[in-house]
Amino acid sequence: MGFHDDDFPGAPRILFVGWPNSPHTHSWIELLQGEKLNVRLFGLPTVPPADWPVKTYMTTWVAGQNKATRCFMTTEARRFWSKFTEKFGNGILRRLHRPENDVVASSLKKVIDTWKPHVIHTLGFDPAAYIFLSIRQQLAWKQAQWVAQARGGPDLYLFRFRDDLRPLMESVIKTCDRFIADNQWNYDFAASLGLKEEQKTAFGIVSGTGGMDIERFSKGADTPPSRRKRLIYMPKCYDNIAVRGHSALEGLRLAWPHIQPCQVKCAWITQAEFRPWVRACLGEEIIRHCILHEEVLPKEESIQAMREARVLYAPSVLDGIPNSMLEAMTCGAFPIISPLEGVAGVVEQEKNVLFARNLYPEELAEALIRAMTDDELVDKAAERNRVRVRELADRNRVKSIARRFYPELARLGGWT
Repeated sequence: MGFHDDDFPGAPRILFVGWPNSPHTHSWIELLQGEKLNVRLFGLPTVPPADWPVKTYMTTWVAGQNKATRCFMTTEARRFWSKFTEKFGNGILRRLHRPENDVVASSLKKVIDTWKPHVIHTLGFDPAAYIFLSIRQQLAWKQAQWVAQARGGPDLYLFRFRDDLRPLMESVIKTCDRFIADNQWNYDFAASLGLKEEQKTAFGIVSGTGGMDIERFSKGADTPPSRRKRLIYMPKCYDNIAVRGHSALEGLRLAWPHIQPCQVKCAWITQAEFRPWVRACLGEEIIRHCILHEEVLPKEESIQAMREARVLYAPSVLDGIPNSMLEAMTCGAFPIISPLEGVAGVVEQEKNVLFARNLYPEELAEALIRAMTDDELVDKAAERNRVRVRELADRNRVKSIARRFYPELARLGGWT
């Protein structure tokens, strides 16, 4: 059976549009693993893991991909994306009206008109939803139902202040058939742009990963935080639009005299320009007690770090309901996060987490000192968090909804 053959002839066809290298993409699509559905991904310009089994249309190609599960779009697309990523990195696709950006849009149009999916699910607004929006009226195949999923962070919260994106946001909200978000703020904002009740789904507020696999993640994580290694896990060791890594490092440096001896596991130091800052900010004394990961940490390794750590240290300036926080709650590590609007009403100060603003190193240092010295605080929070995370992000519940949601929506999208 080749790429273009449906795995389940006659079953619903679901096309996702998103980043193929993203663990969020993988985790959400894997909600449908084992279901009799034909599932494919139209990949934005990054590369999926070679062994990821979902059929993927690729706009970036590297050797080692299985041609039974990968379809490379065009040489023209490769030339365009090569130039694009040289200039912008794997960042946000801007100004969709520019002629050269028609390459990816026309590739997506070709896929939709040829494969005729019953449901099209865009993972994130910028760029997935905006790319699809730009071609929707030109499609020969117009029956597909559109699911627009907003992610926490810049998707809506920050980019609502961009004059070029605000009208696009409103168009997505008003024309999509279903809308999914990972925090209440996104739902409230979407409502202000015209979202109707019938566009909402049974998912409600749902993590962009599709929830936590609580039984698997928590296995082997029974040791209370106070009796674990004196390990701090810092999974956001970078500096970008959502995270200010320099401030987080400064907070760690200020706290160090009060929390040593301990060990710090720093992950995702993928930015070459940020790596020297890690050493410059922390100094050689602290660096000797750090484990530095300059590549993306595989999910299983990240979860294992959560099982072993006393503290999750993950401040940010933009986020929804942070997946790292939910993972820490599942695995018993005590979260230090920032008091952003997405988590308001979801977790409580001292009861579940300690809040500290990303741009204030003194606040971060104070939270680290408290979390590393107050055994009663972290142990009681771990007990509460195991209960709370089931209420917030039980993957079994999300999977049950997904199994009903996609076939029901596919019927509205032309599947009989």
